[in-house]
Amino acid sequence: MPAASIDSPGCVRDQIACTELRHDLHERVAELFAAFRVEILAARVFGERTFGFQLDRDSPFSIWGWGQYHAAGIPDLHVVQQVLQVLVVAGAVLSAFVPRRKSILQLAALTAALLIGFELALTHWFYLYIPWFFPFVAFALLYRRDRPAQVH
Repeated sequence: MPAASIDSPGCVRDQIACTELRHDLHERVAELFAAFRVEILAARVFGERTFGFQLDRDSPFSIWGWGQYHAAGIPDLHVVQQVLQVLVVAGAVLSAFVPRRKSILQLAALTAALLIGFELALTHWFYLYIPWFFPFVAFALLYRRDRPAQVH
């Protein structure tokens, strides 16, 4: 059987089909890119209006927000707040690895300590944040340590 030449109808038909497929693929990629651009823009706006607002706002309920008043005798504690934030993050990373195996009591106490540390480092603090850490503190304080470990 002779080999098909470039000018044969089958070869031209394959080239047209390949060109149409390539064009369709380019259109799909362009549509996908446009959709992702909208999603990325929406995520950026969401981040700015939620996390950005929370990170940049002042608060009269916190000692960290006192610097907003620029009053004589009131210290600006921004540097102290940043040091506390770094310590909380370092404590979170450290508590993930030390101790290697944690009991349920240790988990509750570490969780309570991290939540309290995180909340103390927040610029805006409100008493309604107490329910975040209270269950872990209550468990850690009220857990009976003399109960024998159950084997399953």
